[in-house]
Amino acid sequence: MFDKSAVVIAAFSSTIFLSVTSFTFVAPLLVALAQEFGTTVPVVGQLTAATAIPWGLVAPIIGPLSDRYGRRPLLLAGSFGMGLTTAAAAFAQDLPTLLVLRFLTGCAGAATSPSVMASTADMFQGPARARAYGWVHGGFAFAALVGVPLAAVLAGATHWRVSFLAVGGALMALTLVLTRVPMLRPSQRAVGYARAYVALLRQRPMWLILGSNALERTVYGAATTYLPPFLIQQYDLSLGAVAPVLAITAVGSLVGNLAGGRASARVPPALLFALCQGAAGAAGLLILGLAWPLALAGALIWLFGAFNAYSRPTFLSLVMDLGATARGSMLGILSTTNQGGITLGAAAGGLALAVGGYAAVGVLIAGLGLGAALLALWLSRALVAARPRDGEPADAVWRG
Repeated sequence: MFDKSAVVIAAFSSTIFLSVTSFTFVAPLLVALAQEFGTTVPVVGQLTAATAIPWGLVAPIIGPLSDRYGRRPLLLAGSFGMGLTTAAAAFAQDLPTLLVLRFLTGCAGAATSPSVMASTADMFQGPARARAYGWVHGGFAFAALVGVPLAAVLAGATHWRVSFLAVGGALMALTLVLTRVPMLRPSQRAVGYARAYVALLRQRPMWLILGSNALERTVYGAATTYLPPFLIQQYDLSLGAVAPVLAITAVGSLVGNLAGGRASARVPPALLFALCQGAAGAAGLLILGLAWPLALAGALIWLFGAFNAYSRPTFLSLVMDLGATARGSMLGILSTTNQGGITLGAAAGGLALAVGGYAAVGVLIAGLGLGAALLALWLSRALVAARPRDGEPADAVWRG
């Protein structure tokens, strides 16, 4: 493992924590923003899409640049850009200005998280990489458990503009720290845009990876969007009372990430992904499809978060092994499926809710989880069939 591994992991996990917080902390501020700009919650809710869409579209453009020029320049530009645009949003005087700034935040985010994930793969090898991903990817859970609630509390105690300033300032301060964090340049020779993407997309394993990842993120998007209103309506909870219940999901996700990072030696990553996503889908169906006492519902929510996250570190490690010559490009495409899946989950879940209520959302989540599991099983078989011969590098799978 890299000599300064603890410093690197802490810095990268903090980057994910703050970048995801910057993306998601707007949700609890929607009512205040609607009142500020004289509009409705559904209208200001488009701020989320204004950030997610450019994040997903720009990431494939940014990815090859990090392969060619190194991770550090892209990571520093991304984290500082996210911080600057988030802080600037505190001074927005109208909703169109805020939408433009959140769009720019999404563009900067497209350079941040893929650079972190690719750099983690550059600096850690074998089982150490999966463990590192467990901590780094845990930044997502920390954002839900700590970052977003803190931003909401700060906004409630002061003003929503103060939360934007605080989150943006923290990201800009982190950029200074990242200038001192050890990083390695990509060890493989970078290739051009077209060549990199053609090499990746012409192989069946890549399509199976993208498909299973997109379905898993769609499950996540549907569950995180519709669990809060389900709990409020099903159990007659207030907004304040529902927060601790939702925190259970973040705790489960955090535990899943940290424990899953140590699972690579026991179960093949694609098979582990299949088992976990099938189980997460089943948990979602049980939560939304049946009437449980609140305590049991909380236990199922914890299981959903844990199952959903448990296979992510080893899955990411597998993807980085297979695409060693174009990690930035691969993570760019993967980021597109991440953002697209989350957006699709919210949209498809809304349609299911309108048609058949929360039980239909549970069926949707179960079906998507099953789909992710089946694609991952297919991926596992494809990887076995395409296993490199002795002496070939892991990414020989991509080159045929």
